[in-house]
Amino acid sequence: MKGAVALARRLNVSELVIASTIIALGTGLPTIAVNLFLVLGNSNGVDVAIGNALGTNFVNIGLGFGIPALLLTIVTKYEVFEKELSRTLSPLEFSIINEWINFGYSDEMIINALKEAISKNKRSLRSVDKILLQWQTRDDMEKEGYSAVSEKWNKDIEQTIKIAKTKWVDDDEK
Repeated sequence: MKGAVALARRLNVSELVIASTIIALGTGLPTIAVNLFLVLGNSNGVDVAIGNALGTNFVNIGLGFGIPALLLTIVTKYEVFEKELSRTLSPLEFSIINEWINFGYSDEMIINALKEAISKNKRSLRSVDKILLQWQTRDDMEKEGYSAVSEKWNKDIEQTIKIAKTKWVDDDEK
């Protein structure tokens, strides 16, 4: 590694370029060795070597661009929340955002709900959640004429708790 860094400095080349070249050689040399063995040792080796080289390049390009692109989209929505809220998200808040995603809300919809909440001067995930629920209710009503999501449930929770705490059986009768 020290030699590669020294070479990069001597040639006035970015250390990133040298590191990328070393990684490319490290992953490419085994493929070259296998392909040479196939070409020299087998009459059908040229066809197999070409297939091997193409397959290896497709995988390297697909994973090389695909994984970073996936990671960037995952990180982006959290960065938007942290930037808009002007603070670092807590682990619980990461969990809430992931629940929205699992529920089926798109990244775009979640970020739009955040922006609407901020436009109303509300800077909590609870506010974003309420907006998402309102939008879900509206969409359900437009599509199906009713919605399983209901604000009434939140109002009736106190009544539900009261009913749950009601003594239905007299403990004195044993």
